[in-house]
Amino acid sequence: MEPNKSNIIIYQTEDGQTRIEVRMEEETVWLSQQ
Repeated sequence: MEPNKSNIIIYQTEDGQTRIEVRMEEETVWLSQQ
């Protein structure tokens, strides 16, 4: 079994906004909305 090749990066830009970057290979992303 090969490990998942994915990364989730959460960071704040210089102007104070929060950004989320998701990098995946052959996977599905499930996001909940609040």
